[in-house]
Amino acid sequence: MSTELFELRCVVDECDRRIAQLLAERSAAVAAIHNIKREVGAPTRDRVRELAVVSGAYARMRACNGRYTEETIRRIYEAVFDGCEHLEAAVPSPDDVGGRGAPRF
Repeated sequence: MSTELFELRCVVDECDRRIAQLLAERSAAVAAIHNIKREVGAPTRDRVRELAVVSGAYARMRACNGRYTEETIRRIYEAVFDGCEHLEAAVPSPDDVGGRGAPRF
């Protein structure tokens, strides 16, 4: 393998490490938001906010000359939103009897 290829793969590996760290940080913040929303009885998923997040991410992508299309950014974020929703579905609500949590479908 060429030195250039190896170095570029190291760059990609570092990006992947940073993405994983950011996803972990994001999921912790989303969990805290979901707890607050549960306390006040608000829906945990906000489609209007999600659209704004995608729009902002795409604008930031364009500003830094990123090559992803708006559709690709939307699909990436939809996977992130769905992942957070699945994580939260597995976490029992504090007021569930026995701490088991009610299934959320």
